[in-house]
Amino acid sequence: MISHGEINIGLKRNVNQDRIFISDVQIGALPNLYIVADGMGGLDHGALASQIAIDEFVKYIQDFHEVDLSTHDSIINLLNRSLSHANYILFNTSKKLDSNKGMGTTFTAATIINGYIYVTYVGDSRVYALNKKDLIQLTTDHSVVQEMYESGALTLNETLNHPMSYMITRAVGIQEAIKSDSFAYDLNYTDLILLCSDGVYGMLSDSLLCDIITKTIDIKNSLPTLSKQIIDQANNNGGLDNIALILISTEVD
Repeated sequence: MISHGEINIGLKRNVNQDRIFISDVQIGALPNLYIVADGMGGLDHGALASQIAIDEFVKYIQDFHEVDLSTHDSIINLLNRSLSHANYILFNTSKKLDSNKGMGTTFTAATIINGYIYVTYVGDSRVYALNKKDLIQLTTDHSVVQEMYESGALTLNETLNHPMSYMITRAVGIQEAIKSDSFAYDLNYTDLILLCSDGVYGMLSDSLLCDIITKTIDIKNSLPTLSKQIIDQANNNGGLDNIALILISTEVD
């Protein structure tokens, strides 16, 4: 497993509220772990929220070394329990700090086990898979615009650069109980996994993002270069938000 991740403040923000976590080696019972969290810019302490959520999620994973990971459900269950724990800690931390606007963050966590990627997420930080030359969005945004699209109120083209695109419908730390989505995805024929915040896809269309990735011939030896290309292009297109991304190259037998 080869990975590379970066965060970048972008061109318009004064504070970077995005955070990432990367481990290509074992964390608790998991053989690897990758996380992107985007602290909510409209709320107090966004940077603190994303960091607390990651720290508490990782601590929970580290405490469970003897977990049965023989089935899809058992792996997903561990990820979901870890996220519920992180949400509980963040929600109560917010109350102690008397943050009248709350503390919130998107959260997307992934682990790769036996040819599958397992993902749990809340909010609109995405996971993409590059299959040959096709870039596939694996997650579905928890956002107002996504709900409008699913209801038929917006076309796909109308969702792009929509003025309400920043409004998410779920976040970690905002409520005592959390509703996450999770799944397992077969990585057969997958060359690359991308986790990213909206600072990436908000500035780059999926077609442009795919074009940037596929122009990097030897992905496994070029992840830092590819990361720089994505960040530079996002900033060239405006850099309106913080940027967080993790690139994971994997071979599946």
